[in-house]
Amino acid sequence: MTVIRQGSGKAAFTADKKLLQPATAAELVTKEGDHGFISGPMPSYMFAVGPDTVKNFNWRPAETYPDAFYTVRDDEGVEPLLNFVDVGCAP
Repeated sequence: MTVIRQGSGKAAFTADKKLLQPATAAELVTKEGDHGFISGPMPSYMFAVGPDTVKNFNWRPAETYPDAFYTVRDDEGVEPLLNFVDVGCAP
């Protein structure tokens, strides 16, 4: 999995979709070419989201954060579905 770019903005994480909170996001691509987005209040608490959720975010090229990790959770935010660790930037 490769993080192409990272973003920040506001998103809803509760049933009240009008309650926007600070959010971080990442645009991802797998080695098979699958493309998608994750977003959440912090990298360790992310959700798979569609492009509309992050369309108004401010984006920047991906940066590495040694020993940082991402956790993608189920829609309820309870079960971790996927964990991956930042291992550095691609050349």
